[in-house]
Amino acid sequence: GAEGAAPLLAYATSEKVVGLCALPLDGDPHKAMGLIAHPGEVTALAVSYDGRRILTVGGTDSIINLWGVDAAAMQAQYMHRDPRDNCYVSLLEGGHEGEFFQEIKDYFYYAQIHTQGEDTTAPRRIDGTVQLTVVPNLMRALGYYPSESEVGDMMVELHQEASEAGLPPPTAVDYERFIALYVNHRPVFGVGKDQLAAAFQALGADPYLGALDCDELLSAITQEGEPMSHSELEECLQALTGAAISNVYDVLPPQVEAKQFAEEILGFEDYAVQGEA
Repeated sequence: GAEGAAPLLAYATSEKVVGLCALPLDGDPHKAMGLIAHPGEVTALAVSYDGRRILTVGGTDSIINLWGVDAAAMQAQYMHRDPRDNCYVSLLEGGHEGEFFQEIKDYFYYAQIHTQGEDTTAPRRIDGTVQLTVVPNLMRALGYYPSESEVGDMMVELHQEASEAGLPPPTAVDYERFIALYVNHRPVFGVGKDQLAAAFQALGADPYLGALDCDELLSAITQEGEPMSHSELEECLQALTGAAISNVYDVLPPQVEAKQFAEEILGFEDYAVQGEA
């Protein structure tokens, strides 16, 4: 490749596309490119010993393609962009002008105020950052519900990033870095009612009614995977429903239907999968 250029990673998707990403992988769209290499399945990819050629093998077309790699062009793509442009915002629905971008901004500023106490009479100090402890709940407020393991991955990423830059471990993130975290870690498609119904079925819900015994649901939440304590569950249910509850049975019926749980408890919206009619 070009002298001084970042090392490149070659990739292929299961269908049609091959491409390159400049390392390290940080989600920056300017550091990646892809093209249609085959009309269908891509069954194999190989890189020449000097990194200047990529070979791809198609499935249904039975064709082997040889591609040249121009590392200098890849480097120019991300080195000559406008440094004032937050490239991750363009990956949000609607970009800079979209409602979701404004929603993220509102939540971010509210999180700064909330951290200092909503009822405090002391002067507010808004420094453009939120504490790392706030990040998981800020993500959840935006519709992404990371597990504790996924939260741990985010913290490792931030600490490693600081370590490589010779900085102390971070305790907060700014707005631009938060958006990058959100874009890189959220699932491609949001969780909707269909996914929740499938989860209920996996837990043993009635195949016709889609209902699950309340105690079975509580057992799964408090004992399986990354379990929640009963007090944590009650706190979450109270926050979700806005009702003052003494125990979970105040808001959960004896038989819980997936649709009811999604709409009345979680307040989920349906997310249309891109490309579906």
